Amino acid sequence: MANGSWAFWGHNGGRFGRGDLSIMRDMGANAVRLYGNDPALDHGAFMDEAQRQNLKVIVGLSDYPFIQMQGSCFQTGWNCYSQIRKQFANDLRSGFLTHSGTYHPAIRTLIVMNEPDLKFEIGTIQGLPGVPAHFCRALVTAIDAVLDAEREANISGPLPNLSVAFSFGRCNLCSRFQTSPALGQMWELRRAMQRPERVGYKARNDLWAAYKQRFENAFNTANSALEIKPLFLDDYDRHFQGTSVFIGEYHSPYYFDQEVDLEEILEVASNRSSLLSGICFFEFQVRYDKGGAEMNFGMFGLSHSKEAGHAVIAGQNYTSWCLTPRREVRRSQCGQMESDVNYESSDEWSLNISHVWSAELCCARCHQHKSCSVWTWERDAGLDGCPSSCHLKGGRPARKVRQTGFVSGLPMPHRSLISASQRKRQDAHKVRQEAAWVHTAVEQAFGGHGVDLAKLCPSWARSEASPRIPTLAPVSLQ
Repeated sequence: MANGSWAFWGHNGGRFGRGDLSIMRDMGANAVRLYGNDPALDHGAFMDEAQRQNLKVIVGLSDYPFIQMQGSCFQTGWNCYSQIRKQFANDLRSGFLTHSGTYHPAIRTLIVMNEPDLKFEIGTIQGLPGVPAHFCRALVTAIDAVLDAEREANISGPLPNLSVAFSFGRCNLCSRFQTSPALGQMWELRRAMQRPERVGYKARNDLWAAYKQRFENAFNTANSALEIKPLFLDDYDRHFQGTSVFIGEYHSPYYFDQEVDLEEILEVASNRSSLLSGICFFEFQVRYDKGGAEMNFGMFGLSHSKEAGHAVIAGQNYTSWCLTPRREVRRSQCGQMESDVNYESSDEWSLNISHVWSAELCCARCHQHKSCSVWTWERDAGLDGCPSSCHLKGGRPARKVRQTGFVSGLPMPHRSLISASQRKRQDAHKVRQEAAWVHTAVEQAFGGHGVDLAKLCPSWARSEASPRIPTLAPVSLQ
């Protein structure tokens, strides 16, 4: 979000910049989440453009002073006060504040750190939250530093919310909610904010007052809407009254239908009886730098052949490549599912699969095996907090056993009477019919008016009399 990266997010009638923020707004977004930033660079132009697009900004502090720089919190006993006070004071001078001494009106929330429960341990098992006293001490000292930096800047007017985005992992070392993803971490932080001495810190500010007045919880997850309530939200609504929560990264790329899943989670967020305030869809562009499973989340890829512009950031040259839409392919729908029921079968064929995130995905796995006639999904959180057990079985269920946490069902009938060649042609046709753009699913669920595909590569409009824009028929998502 630095001013020098205008070529990515800037918009000037399609002539300069790729217009990422404008595209987000066209999809129906009302906010944009960002991660770390360099306080030595100015961010004022980005804030102005976000405001022009009617987007709020959820900003995040960089991990650099927490865990990366010489003299980080690791080397000061998880006390981050001096490091964060210096960084955030520079952030305030670099576009977070207006000339009149108020926060920029586009800023909605400040995420003090992203997934501190996974980052503040050296040598811990990958994917498991660390010692609560350690990451909580780092967070309360950092929040104390933010409050002091604000006071020293003599800020007037309304203040943004404060937040921490936790992972969706279980915290076995937490004092409560050890088997519930994210809840244990949130519980420990609330206790530390109420009484910082619990983590060996004497606060300079009233952290508990700041928590009650400004704090909102957040977590990141790849779980579907069907799983969020039983895994997290039901307990959160009972035990965290007065503190809202949002999902900082939301996208279950393997779910049957992205639009349906998004509509379901947004319906939960719109229900006033729930403390869930909203979601940040994850994410705008494919992370080519990370590779692997991270490649499954972006709405847009990069053309690597068409340039939208160029940027110079901190003395380094970067190319703003044109965006290309990415597809999501819907999977076969399931029939009736029975909750808290385990289908037992006497057939010899069976297959157990771990790390299957939902009952719908378990059903999809059953469709992949001709011998599968019965499936049962077991809500058993794995190391990363994702429900994991899928049991595929042959034959019909010999009996149904009541078991809490199990979901069972039958796949749709196999088309055994159709020849292989006919099935292949029908499957190919089905994929063409059921394929949809990820961004289309988002804009349908978010109520956006739709993305003008010419915006994905504004340089085409300048450089070619007949721009070669892919022919994309409107997709109706049922």
